[in-house]
Order: sequence, then structure tokens, then C-alpha cells
Amino acid sequence: TSEVDFNAFGLDLTAIQTAANSNGIYRGASGAYGYYVDFHANGTLTINKVTAVYNPVNGFNGSAWVSEANDKKTWSALSGYTNIAIPSNGVIFLGDNVWVGGTVNGRVTVVAARLPDGSSAGADIYIQDSIRYLNRDGTNTLGLIAQQDVLIPLRSDNVLTIDGALLAMHG
Repeated sequence: TSEVDFNAFGLDLTAIQTAANSNGIYRGASGAYGYYVDFHANGTLTINKVTAVYNPVNGFNGSAWVSEANDKKTWSALSGYTNIAIPSNGVIFLGDNVWVGGTVNGRVTVVAARLPDGSSAGADIYIQDSIRYLNRDGTNTLGLIAQQDVLIPLRSDNVLTIDGALLAMHG
């Protein structure tokens, strides 16, 4: 079997950002901790700015002991981004860390990345709350593309449901 060169996906981040700029949703850096995309069963979503995270916790990341603060604590809805429809092309590109949760009713891809790729710390996606499809019949889909990692924070739902395809590009 041949190996997949995940570095090649980095070339597509700019194309995805372009698609988000034309018929999707594009937001640059949040100026805070990142964004929280809350999907609603009626086919809409709300994009929030994460304004605080819980104090760091210590843990082993597979190669070293680290102190991380990746549990969203408080957030506020961005003006103009409350209960909005999933974009027609289904592309949401956010230039910062992203938390996701809720019920997906539609077809959507969420990208968390800081461009240009490799110029700074890569953006992560956090699944702290369950993210479900309204129906699991193929009519609803979710793609999550993190420039760095897709992570489950310590303070996540006790029973966590994750529907979607997840890609951690450099994680």
C-alpha cells in the first residue's frame, strides 16, 4: 500500500479559503481564543467568539507532558452570524481555533486554519459538545478539517456523539 502525503493537503487550504470567500463563510483571526460554531436542527448555525477558556490542565500528549487550556468557558455570538443558513457551497473557513457542536441539518465543511500554512501555530478543532446529524440517511454531512489537531477537551459531554469526517492535517 502507498502512503498518503498529508502535506499535499496544505495546498488546498488556500483554495478552500477562496471558496469560503466567494459563496461560503470566511472569518480571519478571532482576536480571542477562537470560534464556536453551534449548528441548529433547523438548518442554521451561529458563529460565536470564544471569550474565555478554563484554566490549563496537565496531560501527556503522546510525546511530552503539556499544560493546555482548550475547554471553552464563555462565548458570545458574532453580530450578523446568529441563526444564519449553512452557506450555499457548504464551506466555512475560520482563521483560528474552532469548537463545534449541535445538530447538523445540511451539507457543510468547517476548516480551522491560519494562513499561510506553516507560518504560525496551526489551528485546532475542538469537539467539546456532541455534533450530530439530524438524520443519518446521507442527506446531512459534516467535514471537519483542522490545520493541526482535532481534539476532545477534558470538559466534554460525558456521552459524546460525533457524526462527520475528521481530518487533522499536521496533527
